[in-house]
Order: sequence, then C-alpha cells, then structure tokens
Amino acid sequence: MLVKNLILLVLLGCVSADKNEQTYQLHPRESNISEVFMGNTQNIETQNIKIQKQEFNPNSNLIHDVFHNFIVDNKESAYKFLSRNFIISYVVAENKTDKPIHLNEEQLTYKIDDKVLKPIHPSEFPKQIYCVNWKGNIKNLYNLSIFTGAVLIVAGAAVTCVKNENDCEQAKLATEYTLKLSQTGEVDPEKSFSNPIFTTNIKYTEILNEKTEAIPPLSKKKGILIYERPITSLNKARVLNSLNCVLD
Repeated sequence: MLVKNLILLVLLGCVSADKNEQTYQLHPRESNISEVFMGNTQNIETQNIKIQKQEFNPNSNLIHDVFHNFIVDNKESAYKFLSRNFIISYVVAENKTDKPIHLNEEQLTYKIDDKVLKPIHPSEFPKQIYCVNWKGNIKNLYNLSIFTGAVLIVAGAAVTCVKNENDCEQAKLATEYTLKLSQTGEVDPEKSFSNPIFTTNIKYTEILNEKTEAIPPLSKKKGILIYERPITSLNKARVLNSLNCVLD
C-alpha cells in the first residue's frame, strides 16, 4: 500500500515553478499591448511647434483587473499597476520651423482635474514592482504536498522495516521511487518552488524632458512622459484590486 501511494505521487509529479522576475521595457511602441488603449489626448500648437500628448490607459474591465492581480508575471499586469499611480503619456512634438527647437517645461505639462502636472524627472521613475505571486504560491503548496507525501511514505516503509527485519522490500521500493522522483529535477528549489514575491524590473526608452536635444527643423520627436497621478483621478476599483503590489 505504501509503495502504491508513492507510485501515485511519482505519477502526479511536481509542477514547474514560476519565473521569479521579468523586465518590462516601457517605450512609445508599448501601446501595442492588447490591454492598453490610447486615452485622453491633449494638444498644444503654436506657430512654431505642435505637441500631442496621449495618455496610455489600461482597460478598466473589472475581470481583467482581478485576473492580472492574481497572475502577475506578465507585462499587462505590470502596466496596470504602474498606471494606477502614474499617468504615462506618449508625446509627439513636431517642429514646424526651419530652425532647431528645444522643448520647455510648460509645453510638457499635463492637465487633469483642474490641476497642472509637471513631468517627474527620469531619476524618480519607478524602477521595480514587487507583487505577491499568488499563482506561484499555490504551486508551492502543491509541490510541498508532493514532497511531504513522499517523505511520509518512505518513513512509514522504514518503520515497517525496523519492526520486521525480514520485510524490508517496501523500504527498498520506496527508496527507488523516491530517487525516481528526485531524478525528474523538480527537487531543485529553483525548479520546484516559486519566489513568493514576483519582481518586475522597469526599463525606459525614448524619454522626453526639457533637456532633450533640440528637435531638428521640420521634424518630429516622440517619447514618454510620466506624471504622478493625483488622488482625485485614482480608479478606486483598480486600487482595491492591486493592493498586493508595491513600487520602488
């Protein structure tokens, strides 16, 4: 009976662990993500320059929010959490003159809820997101139950062997099946146990600010601006659905 139970554990096997981290590179082309659409648009146009700012706006579908709160090892989940605290804007600045033009701070402001926001400096951009890895933790519990079951079965076979020196066949078979389980490679902690906390490393490209190099004559420059989201514009449902994550 002990050996049959151990065979069942071997057949069930362990599930592979989740990855521990991912790198999310945020750039203008990130609008291709299926979970993201272009939201509020703000335009500034003078005789010399035309600036269009479009907010990246993740889908606010409640089911998607709950799903990406539970499954955190993907870009969509990272973006949803990032946009909870920040306004991320895709900017296209067009120089309409025949001379180079520099952007100024006033041109890069963003208006929302009667507030005028200044873009945060790149040195203050969030660099990492830490989230409780619910999916990985469930896998951990399952794998732990497999290991615990195997240990209990082997221990039971060993006790039987000690009590009856002439009946150690079960202990031998239990040891063989335990070795078989270990040879799957899933006993390696990196393969069988997920990190309880999942980390997303955020990288930024094509950042705009007032120190960006001049826009060449009759040319366009594209990039990202990030603003700290005012409390008044927070999506309450999204806040409640992302309490398992923190920013660094």
